[in-house]
Amino acid sequence: MSLEQKVGQLFIFGYAGSTMSRTFSNKFRSYKPGGIIAFKRNIKTPEQIASLNFDLQKLSIDTTGLPAFIMVDQEGGTVTRIKSRPAPPSALAMGEADNPELTQKVGLLTGKILDTLGFNMNLAPVVDLSDPFINNFIGNRAFGPDPQAVKVMGENFARGLQASGIIPTLKHFPGHGGIVQDSHHTMPKKLIGLEELEKSDLVPFAHLANTKLPSAIMVAHVAFPNIDPSGLPATYSKVLVEQTLRGKMGYEGLIITDDIEMTGAEKIQSVGERAIAAIEAGCDMIMVAWQPRHQKAAVSAVVDAVKAGRLPMARIDQSVRRIVALKMGLSDKKLPDRINPKQLKIEMNRYLSDLKLVTNEISVANMEKSLRGYSFYENSIDSLVPLVVMSADYQFYTSIKKSIPNPVEFVALKRGQKNRLESLLNKKPQSLGIFYVTGVGTARILKNLDPEIKNRIFVINSYHPAVVENTRHYRAVININTRNYSTGQWIANYLIENDRLPAEQKKKVRKISYKKPLAAD
Repeated sequence: MSLEQKVGQLFIFGYAGSTMSRTFSNKFRSYKPGGIIAFKRNIKTPEQIASLNFDLQKLSIDTTGLPAFIMVDQEGGTVTRIKSRPAPPSALAMGEADNPELTQKVGLLTGKILDTLGFNMNLAPVVDLSDPFINNFIGNRAFGPDPQAVKVMGENFARGLQASGIIPTLKHFPGHGGIVQDSHHTMPKKLIGLEELEKSDLVPFAHLANTKLPSAIMVAHVAFPNIDPSGLPATYSKVLVEQTLRGKMGYEGLIITDDIEMTGAEKIQSVGERAIAAIEAGCDMIMVAWQPRHQKAAVSAVVDAVKAGRLPMARIDQSVRRIVALKMGLSDKKLPDRINPKQLKIEMNRYLSDLKLVTNEISVANMEKSLRGYSFYENSIDSLVPLVVMSADYQFYTSIKKSIPNPVEFVALKRGQKNRLESLLNKKPQSLGIFYVTGVGTARILKNLDPEIKNRIFVINSYHPAVVENTRHYRAVININTRNYSTGQWIANYLIENDRLPAEQKKKVRKISYKKPLAAD
């Protein structure tokens, strides 16, 4: 390889559009990036993204002789680029279900879906530690706060991906959990020493590093000034990357950065200098996800730094060897002659159907766990009691209405609806509210409601527990930790006053079963 070809392998580029443009094709041939990342802007339909990934992979093989890492963030929950109904469960939902076998099945089926669509790398699982009852940036993207449980769940999700031919990526080293600030918009600091970090946040990374599972680790734009006094984020920290992750933890796999265009990476001003600093710290691949001018500047800066002797060629070769070694594991995947839409649809339907069953089982487990704190008969509802369903998701309302005999009124949750909500409940003093929390915005509306009516509201929280404050103010708060379009039906079944129904019609959430064998390969 020439210098330019080697440096190209060190970069992960994002791109605009949902088809292969001549502009991007020319840019790829010029810079020969080793990885490509897809976002929501690139994904329209399964057939479209499969065709685009096919074109990208063919371009990479024709141009460099190597496959590209074609990656996506398919964590589940709120970070899900490939849409499905229901969405794959969040990491928190998997963690609360506390079933490693189900978690591995989610990883396996997620991987099969990605493989079918032409991806070969998933930027998941998140193995940060995060207490769901304390407000923080990671929220329901993490399995939970216990390092031992997180390492088990993280390994099972990763092994599921790997079994389907997808490279897992553990993130965000050395730990983004417990931090309120978002590194997309600022550079967070975590005031923790190395000894404490080794007993907490580093446990999942250290465990998975020692499994020798073919994988990557993504480094966070978070500073740890008590460990590295330079104040630089981990992305640029030799202390954290080279000395700790490589040296102390013995990790030999691929290390990639998060997008260096994020505000959290701006401790170093120019994009070119950021790329150089990340390589000097020990990172193998640099993500530049958005701006073409930044992609050009970053690659040019690294090439110039090598030519000037600032970056030793030996350092570049070190990363290229890791990249090529991991790509060799992809070489068995022969590129098909073309995309077969009919076969693609059959495979996608099969895997999505199986994923739905596992997702439902995890969702019900979360609901049952949350309901244990409440008396069923205290919370059952007479069939004559009018209900007001408050939700930004219309399907949540319709699934309740179809499943319950009560009169049901719907209020769409959006800005400016607070007065209408309160007016409806005040006009009907016998009515009860069902409020569906799907994110920070809906939680804010809930928080600002009149305290007098809060004790007449059942809160169904699909986000993470910390967004609902002062839970004792409500009739019940049921945390399901992930969105699922069947939630309304399950809640309705729980709320129906079962002792008024014939025995054969009694329905309780805990009696629903979704177990079904996964399709065999």
